[in-house]
Amino acid sequence: MQSLKWILIGLATIFALFLAKEWWQSFPRVNLAPPVSVKNHQDQLDSILIQTINEHHLAGLAVGVISNSQVLYKNTLGYESLDKKDSLTSQSKIHVASISKIFLALYLSSYLQENGLNILDSIKSLSPELNSKYPEIGELSFSQILRHQSGLRDASFFSGFFRKKNTPNLQDFVWSQLPKQVNGKGDLSYNYADFNYELLGYLLEKDSGLSYDNLLNRWLSEDLDLQNSYFKGNSQEENPVVMGYRKTYIWKRLKPHPFTHQVSPYPSSGMISTLDDLIKVTTQLIRADLGMLKSNVQALEVNEKESWAGFQQIAVGPESNWMGHFGGQAGYSSLLIFDPEKEFGIVILSNTRDKGNFRIDLARKIIKILEV
Repeated sequence: MQSLKWILIGLATIFALFLAKEWWQSFPRVNLAPPVSVKNHQDQLDSILIQTINEHHLAGLAVGVISNSQVLYKNTLGYESLDKKDSLTSQSKIHVASISKIFLALYLSSYLQENGLNILDSIKSLSPELNSKYPEIGELSFSQILRHQSGLRDASFFSGFFRKKNTPNLQDFVWSQLPKQVNGKGDLSYNYADFNYELLGYLLEKDSGLSYDNLLNRWLSEDLDLQNSYFKGNSQEENPVVMGYRKTYIWKRLKPHPFTHQVSPYPSSGMISTLDDLIKVTTQLIRADLGMLKSNVQALEVNEKESWAGFQQIAVGPESNWMGHFGGQAGYSSLLIFDPEKEFGIVILSNTRDKGNFRIDLARKIIKILEV
């Protein structure tokens, strides 16, 4: 009995220390005052953004709404850093996580066209070496990989515990993962895996002779005129980026949860951007038939019944053809959606992990207010 008593005292002490540490390393949640009066759509949208921050314990929230190629609404609330209390702005640089995949798909479509290829061709056309060692993977089409219908899988969660602490470069990471891919059974059913996009990023590097970050960053700045969007490479210092947060386990507070790069550069999730830059791109995607991304989109639009390759079909409202992508990693949550038929799009960025599905909830409320 005496030993059990000391065991219980020890466990209680550990738990108390955990609570104290969690409190010490966290910040009070952001609590914004609701508007005094709500007179128009602008006030309504402001009100639901404030409500979203308060209810879901968000550190910051940035939202842009585009209609008929015009910015119908744009607002940012909360902070870049709860420590410094720097206000979040439409120019704040923030990790967009898996929204990065959209940009890889758009760039790849252009790259393939320039080389006389299309997304229905097999990936062996960009890497004979990969095809000689893994012919089954080499026969996969770019479309299958973009749509996560390749049979490729991500490494298991537990394998991360045994991975080296240093961030591998893209080539080393891909070749370390290829032997672990089991594609022999021909299972090409949908399975969402970041590795699909790491592989595509590597293929672009291999064929072009340039690093993925050099390829994409030049395209982002020169072709798309996105001056604050980029992929971080091995040799680059990270520019000041918005800090990510998550809710603490016990207290109603927020704890820093920074972004970590699984691989560098990081094609599937490593893009950093701003609300203003993503609004600019969403406007071009809405204008798919007329905008500067017309040829990119046409190359990805193989089947009218499916979303564009590299884009997710997202259920937001009834009878709507919403496309785009979710992003969520570490303390960051994002959503980019648009409907070309309605000429309408929404961008949502937050530096807080989404545990309550606030992104799709907020998008539906915006659509309802604006009667889209």
